[in-house]
Amino acid sequence: MRLEYPLFIFIFFLLSGFGYFELFAPLGWWQYLIGPLPMILVFWLLFDKLNLKEKRVDNGVGLMIVLSGLVIWIILDAFIFN
Repeated sequence: MRLEYPLFIFIFFLLSGFGYFELFAPLGWWQYLIGPLPMILVFWLLFDKLNLKEKRVDNGVGLMIVLSGLVIWIILDAFIFN
């Protein structure tokens, strides 16, 4: 499995846990255009500039990366930000 897929999901869970998507809510409809721009820049830096597209991990390692992101998101959402 390529490392970029589980890492993408892990980062998405972290951003959801920290409330990244709620930062742009006051912008109304513009949140859908402005909100993804910093995310696109971060993913571009991670995947293209650091060559994470060429790195491979076992399926179990990829699953553990995704599950750790999910657990961190649940902990942040349930205990810290509520």
